[in-house]
Amino acid sequence: MVCYDILNTKRLSKVQKYLYSLALGGQKSALCIPLSQNEMKSMIDHLSKLTKKVDLIHIIPIDPKPVCFGKNDLLTFENGAIIL
Repeated sequence: MVCYDILNTKRLSKVQKYLYSLALGGQKSALCIPLSQNEMKSMIDHLSKLTKKVDLIHIIPIDPKPVCFGKNDLLTFENGAIIL
């Protein structure tokens, strides 16, 4: 999961466009993006070119075996899982 808070509108637009191209879903500034280690390094490199030190980006690993409640189904990926 990638969460971000970008202070400049122009930078925000560039970061959103890039992250939305990778995302499976999410809400506004918190997106589910399943990535391999190499893909994550590439994403971090790209984001570092788009952002400044005042911007915040948090990359939060998702447990590969989450607990599902209610009628949730589990969609499994090679490097993690997304709850739908």
